[in-house]
Parts: sequence; C-alpha cells; structure tokens
Amino acid sequence: VKCDALSNPDNGVVNCSQNHGSLPWNTTCTFECQEGYKLTGPQHLQCNSSGIWDNKQPTCKAVTCAAISDPQNGTVNCSHSSVGEFAFKSSCRFACTEGFVLQGPPQVECTAEGQWTQQVPVCEVVRCSRLDVSGKLSMNCNGEPVLGTECTFACPERWTLNGSVVLTCGATGHWSGMLPTCEAPIVSQTPLAVELSTAGVSLVTIPSFLFWLLKRLRKK
Repeated sequence: VKCDALSNPDNGVVNCSQNHGSLPWNTTCTFECQEGYKLTGPQHLQCNSSGIWDNKQPTCKAVTCAAISDPQNGTVNCSHSSVGEFAFKSSCRFACTEGFVLQGPPQVECTAEGQWTQQVPVCEVVRCSRLDVSGKLSMNCNGEPVLGTECTFACPERWTLNGSVVLTCGATGHWSGMLPTCEAPIVSQTPLAVELSTAGVSLVTIPSFLFWLLKRLRKK
C-alpha cells in the first residue's frame, strides 16, 4: 500500500521518513515553512493502511504584524515587503506634528514571529519649563507652558524691566529668551546737593555782612 507523493508547499519544504520516492503505509512526512511564513494546517501527515494521507496537505502563509495607523498628532510612513502589507520585514517610520515630540522608537520592523520589534510610539505635546518669578517681577501667562504660550512680564511703577516683555514657548520646548528682571529706580542726589550748597552760601555770607556792618559803624 502506497500513498501519493507530496510536493513542497509554496515557501516551504516537506521531509518524509521514506525519501526514495516510495511512500508506503505508515510513512510520516513533516512540513516546514521559510522564514516569514507560518504553517496553516497539520505539521505532520501519515500514510494510512488505505493508501491515503491522514490529513490535507498544509500550506505556508505569510506572517503579518498588526496594522499600524497614524498616531494621534503624528504620521506613519510604512515600507512594505514584496509579500504584502505589514508582512515580515515591513518597516514603519513615525513623525510628529509641530509642537509634539515622539516618545518611543522612530522606526519599527515586522519580525518573522509576527511581532513589531518595539512598541509603537506616541506623540506627546512639547512642554517648556515652568517659569518662576521672584522679587518685584510679575508674570501673566495665557495658558499651560506648551507651544505658542506667551508669558507677559511687568515691574512696579518707576522700576525698569531689563529683558523681554513677552516670552513665547517654542516647538523645541525652550522659551524665546531669558527671564527678565526688575531694576530699582535711581534716587536723584540733586535736592541734597542744592540744600548743602545753599547752606554753604549762607554760612559764608553772614560773617561777611557782619564784618562790613562793623566797619561802617566805626567810620561814624
């Protein structure tokens, strides 16, 4: 009793316990697939006493990874293998829109096991550091420290603001400038100088006047 010969499946091979063309009763044949393909059906077939294989010959199906779509606030660009979309060796590259930064790998690849090499990344909003003001400086911001947020600064009356009046949070997570400072007003010394000068004139004038008056009286 013999069974019909088995052929290699597409993208796979078959190996039988009898390799000389004769496939008698009780012969066992084992199937394997190439890398990037998985077996669909039984791995082993056996020739029964009726000359019929005990199961249908399996096939090799391309391994595929889970489909990937654009991340929120970002894009994905995939390069598929010749086998098909998201199949073995397909790769996907990610990018984020302005104001967002990639958290995770910039690129992933589909493995022979049907898994991506790494977890798919996400796009997180870019944040600038929080600004802390002290002293006389006051600050007013129009939102959280993310892209486009503006913070306006002011000093008390007569104080001078050194630096930018407005700072803006940029796409790289940095403010547009350094935190400004408030400079105290300069106190004028003129009034004190005038008073001292006036006092000096008075002190000089009084003795002179008395001396002149004394001379006039003597002449009389």
